Order: sequence, then C-alpha cells, then structure tokens
Amino acid sequence: MALWLDSLRRVRPVIFRRRPLCLLVAALSLFVAPAWANNGVEQTSFGARSAGMGGADYSVASDTTAINSNPAGITQVNRKRMDAGIGVILPDQHFKNELNDTDARHQAFPLPVFGYVDDSHMGAWSYGVGAYAQGGLGADLSLRHDVFRYPNTGELQDQGFHSNLMYLKLAAAVAYQVRYNLSVGASVNAGYSKLEMRLPFSTSTEIMQGRPKLLGHVFTFAQLFRSPLLLNMKQATANIDLHDADTWGYGYKLGVLYDYNENLTLGLAYTSESTLKFKGKTDLDFKAQVQRAFPDFQQYFSPEFGRFYNRIFNNVVRYGTGLDPQGDLSASYDTELELVYPRKFGGGGAWRPTEKLLLAADVTWINWKNSFDAMRIRLSNGSNEAVNRMTGGKSLSINVPMNWKDQWIFAIGAEYFLNAAWTVRAGFNHAQNPVPEDTVIPIFPAITETHATLGVGYRWENFELDGAWEHGFRKSVKTKVSKVANEYNGSRNSLTLDSFFVTGSWFY
Repeated sequence: MALWLDSLRRVRPVIFRRRPLCLLVAALSLFVAPAWANNGVEQTSFGARSAGMGGADYSVASDTTAINSNPAGITQVNRKRMDAGIGVILPDQHFKNELNDTDARHQAFPLPVFGYVDDSHMGAWSYGVGAYAQGGLGADLSLRHDVFRYPNTGELQDQGFHSNLMYLKLAAAVAYQVRYNLSVGASVNAGYSKLEMRLPFSTSTEIMQGRPKLLGHVFTFAQLFRSPLLLNMKQATANIDLHDADTWGYGYKLGVLYDYNENLTLGLAYTSESTLKFKGKTDLDFKAQVQRAFPDFQQYFSPEFGRFYNRIFNNVVRYGTGLDPQGDLSASYDTELELVYPRKFGGGGAWRPTEKLLLAADVTWINWKNSFDAMRIRLSNGSNEAVNRMTGGKSLSINVPMNWKDQWIFAIGAEYFLNAAWTVRAGFNHAQNPVPEDTVIPIFPAITETHATLGVGYRWENFELDGAWEHGFRKSVKTKVSKVANEYNGSRNSLTLDSFFVTGSWFY
C-alpha cells in the first residue's frame, strides 16, 4: 500500500531535500537522430508517460520530461531521477497527381529521450538536464515529373523526392517551490538541427536573369524561357540536392505550476522562438530543363542523322545563347537557409476525482504564422559559368512560399492506477492542420490532425518501465492550384502515423 501511495504522490508538488547536481551535458550529444512530427513539425508528446496521455502534461509532468514541457514540474519528482527512452514513428504517406499515384517508402524515425533531475541542499530549488528529439519531418518518394524524360524514348523518368529535417534540443532547467502549492521554473536550451532535401525543384523563370550571348540585347533568359512565341516555359526546374546543412538555435521556456487544492493542479508554460540559420551546400542541375527546351534530334531521326542535326542545332544555340544543351549544366553553391522554430504558449489542468484516477486536459497555441511563412534559400559562389550566365551571376535567392497558419492543439488524457505496480493510460490529441492546401508538397506533408493514444506503466522498487502507442488518423489535403510549383496542381497528399514509445526510469 505504501508503494502505491508513493506512486500517487508523484503528481503533487511537495517540498523535499535537494542534493548538488553534477552531470556531463556533453554526453547528451549522443542522442542526435532524425525525427518525424505530429503537430506541424512539433511532437505531440515527449516520453512514454506523456504519449500515453495524449500529450496532456502541463500540469502532471512528474518525470524529467517536465524540463521540456513545463520546467516548474521538476519540483514534483521528489528525488533523484533518470529517464532514458526511445520512440519510433512509422509514417504511411501517399501522393497523387496526374502523373503519380504513389506510396512513400516505409521508414522508421527514432525519437530519443533522456533526462536527469537532482535534488540539492538549497531548500526549495530543483535542477535538471535533458535531451529530446523536439521535432522534424522527412519523406522519401519516387515520382514522375514532366521535365525529366528518358532521352531516347521521351518516357517519363522517376525522380527521387527526399527530405529530412531533424531538431534535437539539449536543455537545462531550474525550478523553485515558492510555497507548498506554487512552483515556478525556467529552462534554457540549445537546439541542433540538420536539414537535407533532394528533389526536382521548380520556381519562377524570373531566377533566369542572365542574358543570352547574341540575343541578350533583346531577351533575358527568363523572357526567352517563358515567351509563348519561343520556349513557352512557365517555370524553371532543376534537380536540387541540399546537403551538409546544419545549425544551432537557442531559446528558453518558462513554467508555472499551481496546486489549487489536493485534487486540482494547474500549469502554464511559454516557449520562445528559436532561429535556425542553416549553412550547407547545394547542387543544382538544369540539364533536363534545358534539354526539354532544346530538343535532342536523335528522338526523331536515326542515331547518325540525329547526331548530325544535334551538332548543327547545338552550334546555333551556343552561338545565340552561350549555352550547350548537351553540356554540363550542374553547379555547386554555398547555401544559407533560415527557418524559425515557433514560439508557443499553453496551459492545462489535472483533476484527481479519486485516489486511483487522474484526468488531464491541455490547450496549446503554436505561432507557425510568423515563423513558417516562407523558406528563404540564399545560394552563392556558383561553380558553373554556363549556369551563372543563365541566372545572371554567381548568386541566387529563392523564396519558397509556406504560409503556415497558427495552430491550436487540444489534448486530454487519463491515468488509472490499477494497483501499486500497474498503471494504464489513454489520451486524445487534436490540432488543426497548419499547412495550407496551396503550399503543401510531398516532402513536407505535416498535415496530421487527430491522434489517439494508449499507454501502460509497471513499477517495482526504484524502477519504472512505461510504454505507449500513438495513432495519427489518416489526413488528406487536396491542392487545386499550388503556390509552390505547377506539378503540384490537382495533387493530393495523404498521411497516417503510428508511433511507439518505451521509457525506463530509475529514481532514488
């Protein structure tokens, strides 16, 4: 009975003895891993206990994940505690347009969790450190694109559409118990993020501001490509490979926990935005686009006559524009890309109607609108003179519209103590999709809205093992007219997610 009552005390703030904190924060860097998100690029929960309750943890975070949800909650730990866990997200993605009806490759994205909270001799103070896969997303598809065709047959050629955005947060927290029923806390964090993208990338022909060699007195390449009387191309398309792009971002979190009475606890938390300024490398290859504009005559004649006509035509094109349609049109650039991980604010309450039952509910607002308005890519030091001639210099600026909307998230959860050892949990999480239908693309399909969760915990002596399953129900978004690229007009993106979490805890 005493052990079971001690389990219940974990959800109530108490004053307890503290001891000095001494950990090597550098060890947290071992937990770098890619992740997938559930609410935009944000995880719905962190750790198995929170996941089992649908992410409703502002007022009941009694383990080390409080560092990342509501740092005031570490005053509930009531001892030294270490949590280490892993989750895995299994996305099921589908993309359809007039050329494709394709499932993404099945992938598994790990979600590491680590936290340590220690007491001290400083009265009402508590300290903790942690590492959490904060969010991210990824996709891996093979899709047909109208620009990319086999040169001899003209048939459509599959192209890879790949992305991976990872954000790992290292955090240190401190909390103070103002009085027996009121705690405040704060954490500072350093977030490491990595980004990679490979796909056929289309944008306005306006990036082609260079001038042809002979016709430059009359046309820019942009006018040449889009003119209905000449090439009649509505956009410029290149194979893009963004790699080795990473950065550190910094922010903070503030939290309050108030025990209104012995049955009702309230919590609030604010998270600052974090600016991520990526630096990496980008390879662009315009060859398919240019060859599409200037045909290969081997498609229409025998190989011998085709090569003959190609030589004549290519010489004319080279003389008039300075480009060789059959030459090397790939270039490497130094790359800068800026994203802002958004601020958020949330609060919730936990009610204990009986000694065995805990009910919790949270509301969270995430400010995507001011953060994910556009993806701004700056390319510099272009390595290919022919490409530089097309674009008008060694540098390019590309803005990809995103126009995400602010998001409200509603989470409810329940925890029931079967006995001193076993606990069961269930939860529900719903959030409006922040991605507009006219900017969603298959490499960033962060559109899931509704999740249901189940969890179980087992405790013996100074150890606890928790597990959870989270299901993100299928969500589909149809794009009539895309603001990103024409190939996404009339497309449909669909996504289902299943996640599994296991966390082991040791406390003394």
